[in-house]
Amino acid sequence: RAATGGAAANAWPSGDEDLRRLLAAFDGLVVDWDLTSVGGRSDQQVILLSPGFEYNMEAFVQVRPVYMRDIWGRTWILRWDRQVVSTSTSKYAINDPRRANQAVVRYHVRLDPLTQSLLLEPEYTVRIFASDVGAAMGYVALAAMALNLWRRIRKSASGVTAVPMGTVTPTARAPGQGEYGLKEE
Repeated sequence: RAATGGAAANAWPSGDEDLRRLLAAFDGLVVDWDLTSVGGRSDQQVILLSPGFEYNMEAFVQVRPVYMRDIWGRTWILRWDRQVVSTSTSKYAINDPRRANQAVVRYHVRLDPLTQSLLLEPEYTVRIFASDVGAAMGYVALAAMALNLWRRIRKSASGVTAVPMGTVTPTARAPGQGEYGLKEE
C-alpha cells in the first residue's frame, strides 16, 4: 500500500479472506526455459543432471496489477497481467571437491521494478456528468440574463414593456385572424 502512495490503497485487500480471494485469482506463471544450452530438452522442460555441475536458471518477469474503476469512482483489482521478459540458463563445474557428487540447481527470478500498474476506467463517469450538468445550468443562467438584459433595453427604448415574442394573450389577434388564431371568413 505504501508503494502506491495511498492512491490505490483502497483497492488492495483489507482482510485475510479478501487476500485469499485475490491470491486465488492469481494463476501460476509458466516459465519456458531454453534448456538446449545445458544439455536439456526445451520442448519437455527436462534436464539430465550431471554430478559436479551447477545449473543456473534466470528469469526476468513483469507482474502488473490491473485496476478497474467504475462510474462512481470505486476502484478494485481486476486481474494481474504478467509476462516473462527474458530467460537464461547456464551450467558451471563445481570447484569444491566435497560437492563433486552433487548437482545443484539454482533458480533466480527477478521482478521488473519499473513495471507500472494499469487503471481501466470508463470515459464518462458520474463526476463528469455532474460537471456537464453544472455547465449546462451555467449556460441556461447566462441565456436568462441575456434575455432579461434585452427586455430592459427594449423597455427603456420604447417606454413600453417589450416581450420577445410579442404579447401573447387569449385575445391577442393578428390582422385577419379570429379567436384562437383561426382565420376569419
